[in-house]
Amino acid sequence: MALIDMLTNRRNTVWCLRMRCRSGGSGLELHQDGVLALAAIHGSGAIATLLLADMSLWNGREPGTLSLTAAIDEYVKAAYQRLIATRGVPMDRVRIVEWDACGNFDFFATTTVGGYLTHVPVFGLSRVSMPRSREAFISWTGATGAALLASAEREMGGPAMLAAH
Repeated sequence: MALIDMLTNRRNTVWCLRMRCRSGGSGLELHQDGVLALAAIHGSGAIATLLLADMSLWNGREPGTLSLTAAIDEYVKAAYQRLIATRGVPMDRVRIVEWDACGNFDFFATTTVGGYLTHVPVFGLSRVSMPRSREAFISWTGATGAALLASAEREMGGPAMLAAH
């Protein structure tokens, strides 16, 4: 699908949602800084990409907020329901990608193992891209992925910077 989007240069509409999970089990809070969820429906309308970016990439996560990786299941459910389900794309047709606090990209499966979403690193379609990199992500997602990243950077006011760990 990404190759078709790139060749036809389709414009992608991206929807955003800010949310956070607080430590201590207080539940998910919408419209709060912690994780930025971005969704785009591919040109055919049959597939969507959901990108979940840890806002600490922009130093925007408050102390006490659970990281994206720690609460991925909750973030995926909330983002899917609010950004994609209303547009008629079933969950099994959604490509879920985590952009974690270290700047790495991982694909998440909609199936669970032991009650948790499974994930694998994003490897580029060519051997030139570093695994889990921005280039590897775009090689899989094409114009849709580029639109998601551009929207994230617009929403956050600039490019992501890796926090010192």
